[in-house]
Amino acid sequence: MNSPTAVSTHGSKSTRHLNHRQKSPDMLFEDPEFPCDDTSLGHAAALRLPSVTWRRASELFPLAEAGPDLFNTIDPSDIAQGRLGNCWLLSAFSSLAEFPDSVKSSFITKETSPEGRYTIRIFDPAAAAGRDQSPQSGEKPQDWVMVTVDDYLPCCDGKAVFATAPGGDFWVCILEKAYAKHMGSYSNLSTGFPAVALKSLTGCRTLMYTLAGGVATEMSFTNLSLRTLQQSSTGISGFTTGASYSFPKFWDYLMV
Repeated sequence: MNSPTAVSTHGSKSTRHLNHRQKSPDMLFEDPEFPCDDTSLGHAAALRLPSVTWRRASELFPLAEAGPDLFNTIDPSDIAQGRLGNCWLLSAFSSLAEFPDSVKSSFITKETSPEGRYTIRIFDPAAAAGRDQSPQSGEKPQDWVMVTVDDYLPCCDGKAVFATAPGGDFWVCILEKAYAKHMGSYSNLSTGFPAVALKSLTGCRTLMYTLAGGVATEMSFTNLSLRTLQQSSTGISGFTTGASYSFPKFWDYLMV
């Protein structure tokens, strides 16, 4: 039996094993900007995981002789959270999965890549152009960031550590990895807001309504972006992401 293609991470040391069923290593894409090491995991290394092995998606999801299927099925219930507190992001994935074509629209790469290279688009105007521009001016092509990743996934005991789709397709893993790269590391996905995630997936204005005594309160996330969350370790200007606040307090703050 052939050994899998993998990178075993032990601190800064890596070992590689070639699966001869796949293309030779020089024909497979390996992203130098988001390497298979602890820098990409970020503080996720503090989760006290055992030694992490990075494996190709083709090793984890061998659905057919031709290889894994990027979009086998797109089902809102077919998303399993891994060892990150990123339910804010995965809930947005799940909501989008109600409309499979919308999920596919996030992928510039529409089919399983033999080279293991995938490009995903993320709506984040400030990051796209390095400028302070409000999405209220309307969506423009330059408002989308193109993020390219390889299909190496962090694993423990032969299983993916983070988000998976139990149905066997791996679009969830690749999309999560693209967001991890865009945010700097997997650990930077640990906290956030579903509304911001939805906006980054669709480019559409995102609102949240809360009902209190029959009165709807509208919270607009138009001016918040992924980079806004990333640039502050405590969340948005003093609000801790992942923590709970009363809606009046949060609403009043956003309107300042």
